[in-house]
Amino acid sequence: MSGGDIGSNLTSQNLYGVLTLMALLGCLPVAALVEGPRIAAGTAATVEKMGRRTFARQLLLLGTSHYFYNECAFLALSSVHPVTHAVANTVKRVAVILISLVVFRNPLTPAGALGSAVAIGGVFLYSLAKARC
Repeated sequence: MSGGDIGSNLTSQNLYGVLTLMALLGCLPVAALVEGPRIAAGTAATVEKMGRRTFARQLLLLGTSHYFYNECAFLALSSVHPVTHAVANTVKRVAVILISLVVFRNPLTPAGALGSAVAIGGVFLYSLAKARC
């Protein structure tokens, strides 16, 4: 610590880290109470099937990649307008849906098609509105 005032070191990255730890501490007891036995049984079955080393490596990779994804999103949010960030996030979700359809050949339900159409239409209307400002 640099010895500055309390809160002077709370950058966007530090705030995200603190919020992540607070969320973990808040959700962990509830998850253990509600899902405890099922989590333990499911984890044991997965470890038995995959092997302890593979399971640990994939769990670490998943947690690390998810943390860095959210860190990047948090940094982007501090750099752009929140509406712009929301629109970009919507475009990303539509891209994930489209890639999923093409690469994994997932079927598109009517509800999924409607949701994608609403998202694309919303992004288009936002772009038009922003262009006029």
